[in-house]
Amino acid sequence: MTGTAIASGTSSYGSALNPGAVSFWNVVGTDVVTSTAAVDTGATSTSGNYVAGTYTQTASAIDGADASNYSFGGFTSAANYTITARSLTAAYTGTNKFYDATTAATATGSSNDIIAGDAVTFSQTAAFADKNVATGKTVSVSGIALSGADAANYSLTGTTATTTADINPAALTVTAKDDHKIYSGVGYSGGNGVTYDGFVGGETSAVLGGALTYGGTSQGAVHTGTYGIDPQGLTSGNYDVSFVGGVLTIVRSQTILIDIYAALMSTKEILSIPPTAGSATLANLAATTLIKDKTEGK
Repeated sequence: MTGTAIASGTSSYGSALNPGAVSFWNVVGTDVVTSTAAVDTGATSTSGNYVAGTYTQTASAIDGADASNYSFGGFTSAANYTITARSLTAAYTGTNKFYDATTAATATGSSNDIIAGDAVTFSQTAAFADKNVATGKTVSVSGIALSGADAANYSLTGTTATTTADINPAALTVTAKDDHKIYSGVGYSGGNGVTYDGFVGGETSAVLGGALTYGGTSQGAVHTGTYGIDPQGLTSGNYDVSFVGGVLTIVRSQTILIDIYAALMSTKEILSIPPTAGSATLANLAATTLIKDKTEGK
Protein backbone atom coordinates (compact mmCIF):
# COMPACT_ATOMS: atom_id res chain seq x y z
CA MET A 1 0.00 0.00 0.00
CA THR A 2 1.14 3.51 -0.79
CA GLY A 3 -0.07 6.97 0.02
CA THR A 4 -0.29 6.37 3.76
CA ALA A 5 -0.76 9.29 6.15
CA ILE A 6 -1.18 9.65 9.91
CA ALA A 7 -3.02 12.68 11.22
CA SER A 8 -1.37 14.83 13.85
CA GLY A 9 -2.37 14.27 17.45
CA THR A 10 -1.93 15.74 20.89
CA SER A 11 -2.41 14.96 24.55
CA SER A 12 -1.46 16.52 27.86
CA TYR A 13 1.37 15.21 30.00
CA GLY A 14 0.04 12.50 32.27
CA SER A 15 -3.03 11.85 30.11
CA ALA A 16 -3.71 8.90 27.83
CA LEU A 17 -2.13 9.07 24.37
CA ASN A 18 -4.47 9.80 21.45
CA PRO A 19 -2.71 8.88 18.16
CA GLY A 20 -3.87 10.35 14.86
CA ALA A 21 -6.02 8.46 12.35
CA VAL A 22 -4.31 6.43 9.59
CA SER A 23 -5.45 6.93 6.01
CA PHE A 24 -4.59 5.19 2.73
CA TRP A 25 -4.87 6.76 -0.74
CA ASN A 26 -4.88 3.63 -2.89
CA VAL A 27 -7.63 1.49 -1.35
CA VAL A 28 -9.80 0.13 -4.19
CA GLY A 29 -13.44 1.11 -4.28
CA THR A 30 -15.27 0.27 -1.09
CA ASP A 31 -12.64 -2.07 0.29
CA VAL A 32 -12.30 -1.96 4.02
CA VAL A 33 -8.67 -1.57 5.04
CA THR A 34 -7.71 0.05 8.33
CA SER A 35 -4.68 0.58 10.53
CA THR A 36 -4.03 1.96 13.97
CA ALA A 37 -1.11 4.25 14.73
CA ALA A 38 1.02 4.23 17.86
CA VAL A 39 2.99 7.13 19.26
CA ASP A 40 6.71 6.44 19.20
CA THR A 41 7.31 7.42 22.79
CA GLY A 42 10.67 7.74 24.46
CA ALA A 43 11.80 8.82 27.91
CA THR A 44 9.53 8.74 30.94
CA SER A 45 9.34 11.03 33.92
CA THR A 46 9.95 10.15 37.57
CA SER A 47 6.29 9.17 37.87
CA GLY A 48 6.55 6.91 34.79
CA ASN A 49 4.68 9.14 32.32
CA TYR A 50 5.94 9.99 28.86
CA VAL A 51 7.65 13.35 28.97
CA ALA A 52 6.33 16.41 27.18
CA GLY A 53 7.65 16.88 23.65
CA THR A 54 7.04 15.97 19.98
CA TYR A 55 7.00 12.43 18.67
CA THR A 56 6.58 10.48 15.43
CA GLN A 57 3.73 8.03 14.96
CA THR A 58 3.91 4.60 13.34
CA ALA A 59 1.33 2.37 11.66
CA SER A 60 2.82 -1.11 11.46
CA ALA A 61 -0.06 -3.35 10.34
CA ILE A 62 -3.33 -3.25 8.49
CA ASP A 63 -6.70 -4.71 9.39
CA GLY A 64 -10.22 -4.83 8.02
CA ALA A 65 -12.35 -7.15 5.87
CA ASP A 66 -10.20 -6.64 2.77
CA ALA A 67 -6.78 -6.32 4.39
CA SER A 68 -5.63 -9.67 3.02
CA ASN A 69 -5.81 -8.23 -0.48
CA TYR A 70 -3.14 -5.67 0.30
CA SER A 71 0.43 -5.65 1.43
CA PHE A 72 1.73 -3.06 3.89
CA GLY A 73 5.29 -2.49 4.94
CA GLY A 74 4.45 -0.01 7.71
CA PHE A 75 4.64 3.77 7.86
CA THR A 76 6.13 6.33 10.22
CA SER A 77 5.02 9.94 10.20
CA ALA A 78 6.98 13.06 10.78
CA ALA A 79 7.12 14.30 14.41
CA ASN A 80 3.49 15.37 14.38
CA TYR A 81 2.34 14.15 17.76
CA THR A 82 2.72 16.50 20.73
CA ILE A 83 2.56 15.78 24.45
CA THR A 84 1.91 19.20 25.89
CA ALA A 85 3.03 20.36 29.32
CA ARG A 86 0.44 19.89 32.05
CA SER A 87 -1.10 23.13 33.37
CA LEU A 88 -0.02 23.86 36.93
CA THR A 89 -1.54 26.40 39.31
CA ALA A 90 0.66 27.16 42.30
CA ALA A 91 -0.79 27.65 45.77
CA TYR A 92 1.21 29.18 48.60
CA THR A 93 1.29 28.97 52.38
CA GLY A 94 2.94 31.81 54.32
CA THR A 95 5.22 31.25 57.30
CA ASN A 96 4.76 33.28 60.49
CA LYS A 97 7.79 35.20 61.74
CA PHE A 98 8.90 37.43 64.57
CA TYR A 99 9.30 41.13 63.88
CA ASP A 100 12.67 41.86 62.26
CA ALA A 101 12.11 45.39 60.95
CA THR A 102 11.89 44.14 57.33
CA THR A 103 9.11 43.14 54.94
CA ALA A 104 10.88 39.88 54.03
CA ALA A 105 8.54 36.88 54.04
CA THR A 106 8.77 33.14 53.56
CA ALA A 107 6.17 31.23 51.53
CA THR A 108 6.03 27.59 50.47
CA GLY A 109 4.58 26.56 47.11
CA SER A 110 2.57 23.45 46.27
CA SER A 111 0.07 22.29 43.66
CA ASN A 112 -2.56 19.60 43.28
CA ASP A 113 -1.65 19.51 39.59
CA ILE A 114 1.68 17.76 40.21
CA ILE A 115 1.44 14.04 39.49
CA ALA A 116 2.41 11.91 42.48
CA GLY A 117 6.04 10.89 42.27
CA ASP A 118 7.21 13.73 40.05
CA ALA A 119 10.14 15.86 41.22
CA VAL A 120 9.03 19.49 40.97
CA THR A 121 10.04 22.33 43.27
CA PHE A 122 9.11 26.00 43.47
CA SER A 123 11.18 29.17 43.70
CA GLN A 124 9.75 32.63 44.32
CA THR A 125 10.09 35.96 46.07
CA ALA A 126 7.74 36.79 48.94
CA ALA A 127 7.15 39.99 50.89
CA PHE A 128 4.74 41.51 53.40
CA ALA A 129 3.10 44.81 52.51
CA ASP A 130 4.86 46.45 55.47
CA LYS A 131 7.17 45.49 58.33
CA ASN A 132 4.76 45.95 61.23
CA VAL A 133 3.31 43.35 63.59
CA ALA A 134 -0.16 42.01 62.74
CA THR A 135 -2.00 38.73 62.23
CA GLY A 136 -3.23 37.48 58.87
CA LYS A 137 -1.08 39.92 56.90
CA THR A 138 -1.08 39.66 53.13
CA VAL A 139 2.04 38.10 51.63
CA SER A 140 2.63 38.87 47.95
CA VAL A 141 4.43 36.13 46.02
CA SER A 142 6.09 36.94 42.70
CA GLY A 143 8.60 35.50 40.26
CA ILE A 144 7.27 31.96 40.67
CA ALA A 145 9.33 29.40 38.76
CA LEU A 146 9.58 25.62 38.62
CA SER A 147 12.67 23.44 38.88
CA GLY A 148 13.45 19.80 39.40
CA ALA A 149 13.81 16.73 37.19
CA ASP A 150 10.20 16.87 35.95
CA ALA A 151 9.61 20.63 35.85
CA ALA A 152 9.66 20.74 32.02
CA ASN A 153 6.49 18.65 31.94
CA TYR A 154 4.48 21.43 33.58
CA SER A 155 3.41 24.91 32.56
CA LEU A 156 2.59 27.53 35.17
CA THR A 157 -0.75 29.26 34.80
CA GLY A 158 0.66 32.32 36.55
CA THR A 159 3.82 33.62 38.20
CA THR A 160 2.22 35.54 41.07
CA ALA A 161 0.12 34.53 44.05
CA THR A 162 -0.96 35.78 47.48
CA THR A 163 -1.20 34.18 50.89
CA THR A 164 -1.22 35.32 54.52
CA ALA A 165 1.03 35.03 57.56
CA ASP A 166 1.57 36.67 60.94
CA ILE A 167 4.33 38.97 62.12
CA ASN A 168 4.66 38.46 65.87
CA PRO A 169 6.26 40.96 68.28
CA ALA A 170 9.97 40.59 68.98
CA ALA A 171 11.03 40.30 72.63
CA LEU A 172 12.56 43.44 74.13
CA THR A 173 13.90 43.63 77.68
CA VAL A 174 14.27 46.97 79.45
CA THR A 175 16.52 46.75 82.51
CA ALA A 176 16.93 49.48 85.11
CA LYS A 177 20.49 50.36 86.08
CA ASP A 178 21.39 50.10 89.74
CA ASP A 179 21.93 53.33 91.67
CA HIS A 180 23.64 54.40 94.91
CA LYS A 181 22.84 57.32 97.15
CA ILE A 182 24.35 58.76 100.32
CA TYR A 183 21.79 59.34 103.00
CA SER A 184 20.66 62.94 102.81
CA GLY A 185 17.23 62.97 104.35
CA VAL A 186 15.70 63.70 100.94
CA GLY A 187 13.48 61.08 99.29
CA TYR A 188 14.79 59.34 96.16
CA SER A 189 13.03 60.02 92.87
CA GLY A 190 13.41 58.67 89.34
CA GLY A 191 16.14 56.25 88.31
CA ASN A 192 19.59 55.86 86.84
CA GLY A 193 18.63 55.04 83.28
CA VAL A 194 18.01 51.71 81.55
CA THR A 195 19.61 49.29 79.11
CA TYR A 196 17.84 47.57 76.21
CA ASP A 197 18.21 44.05 74.88
CA GLY A 198 16.32 42.89 71.80
CA PHE A 199 16.19 45.69 69.25
CA VAL A 200 16.37 44.39 65.65
CA GLY A 201 17.35 45.89 62.33
CA GLY A 202 19.42 48.65 63.93
CA GLU A 203 16.42 50.15 65.72
CA THR A 204 16.80 52.10 68.96
CA SER A 205 14.60 53.35 71.78
CA ALA A 206 13.44 56.08 69.39
CA VAL A 207 10.89 53.63 67.97
CA LEU A 208 9.21 53.09 71.35
CA GLY A 209 6.07 54.82 72.47
CA GLY A 210 5.09 56.07 75.90
CA ALA A 211 7.58 57.60 78.31
CA LEU A 212 10.12 56.01 80.61
CA THR A 213 9.14 56.39 84.25
CA TYR A 214 10.12 54.61 87.45
CA GLY A 215 8.23 52.99 90.27
CA GLY A 216 8.99 50.55 93.03
CA THR A 217 10.01 50.93 96.67
CA SER A 218 12.86 53.27 95.69
CA GLN A 219 10.49 56.12 94.97
CA GLY A 220 10.47 58.38 98.01
CA ALA A 221 12.97 56.18 99.87
CA VAL A 222 14.91 58.14 102.53
CA HIS A 223 16.59 55.79 104.95
CA THR A 224 19.59 53.54 104.43
CA GLY A 225 18.88 50.17 102.83
CA THR A 226 18.15 48.62 99.44
CA TYR A 227 15.10 49.38 97.36
CA GLY A 228 13.64 48.34 94.03
CA ILE A 229 13.86 50.56 90.96
CA ASP A 230 11.11 49.45 88.57
CA PRO A 231 11.20 50.86 85.02
CA GLN A 232 7.86 51.28 83.28
CA GLY A 233 5.85 53.29 80.78
CA LEU A 234 7.46 52.30 77.46
CA THR A 235 5.21 50.75 74.80
CA SER A 236 5.52 49.30 71.31
CA GLY A 237 3.37 47.63 68.71
CA ASN A 238 6.32 45.71 67.28
CA TYR A 239 8.05 44.65 70.49
CA ASP A 240 6.86 42.61 73.44
CA VAL A 241 8.35 44.83 76.13
CA SER A 242 9.30 43.35 79.50
CA PHE A 243 10.89 45.21 82.37
CA VAL A 244 13.60 44.12 84.81
CA GLY A 245 14.12 46.13 87.98
CA GLY A 246 17.32 47.56 89.38
CA VAL A 247 18.46 48.16 92.96
CA LEU A 248 18.86 51.44 94.83
CA THR A 249 21.30 51.36 97.74
CA ILE A 250 21.21 54.20 100.28
CA VAL A 251 24.25 54.24 102.57
CA ARG A 252 25.21 56.28 105.62
CA SER A 253 27.43 59.27 104.96
CA GLN A 254 29.91 57.97 107.59
CA THR A 255 30.53 54.88 105.49
CA ILE A 256 31.31 56.90 102.41
CA LEU A 257 33.68 59.16 104.31
CA ILE A 258 35.61 56.17 105.58
CA ASP A 259 36.02 54.96 102.06
CA ILE A 260 37.19 58.36 100.90
CA TYR A 261 39.65 58.61 103.78
CA ALA A 262 41.04 55.15 103.01
CA ALA A 263 41.54 56.15 99.38
CA LEU A 264 43.35 59.31 100.42
CA MET A 265 45.61 57.41 102.77
CA SER A 266 46.69 55.10 99.93
CA THR A 267 47.60 57.87 97.48
CA LYS A 268 48.37 60.98 99.51
CA GLU A 269 50.73 62.11 102.22
CA ILE A 270 48.61 63.65 104.93
CA LEU A 271 50.47 66.66 106.31
CA SER A 272 47.85 67.69 108.79
CA ILE A 273 47.05 64.48 110.70
CA PRO A 274 43.41 63.90 111.70
CA PRO A 275 42.76 63.95 115.44
CA THR A 276 42.24 60.20 115.71
CA ALA A 277 44.63 58.08 113.66
CA GLY A 278 43.00 55.26 111.75
CA SER A 279 39.49 56.72 112.02
CA ALA A 280 37.56 58.85 109.60
CA THR A 281 34.82 61.14 110.75
CA LEU A 282 33.55 64.32 109.14
CA ALA A 283 35.59 66.28 111.65
CA ASN A 284 38.71 64.26 110.83
CA LEU A 285 38.37 64.95 107.14
CA ALA A 286 37.79 68.59 107.83
CA ALA A 287 41.03 68.61 109.82
CA THR A 288 42.92 67.26 106.81
CA THR A 289 43.84 70.69 105.50
CA LEU A 290 46.87 69.94 103.38
CA ILE A 291 47.42 66.94 101.14
CA LYS A 292 50.59 66.34 99.18
CA ASP A 293 50.48 63.97 96.20
CA LYS A 294 53.32 61.46 96.61
CA THR A 295 53.60 61.02 92.85
CA GLU A 296 54.60 64.66 92.46
CA GLY A 297 57.78 64.09 94.52
CA LYS A 298 57.30 67.33 96.41
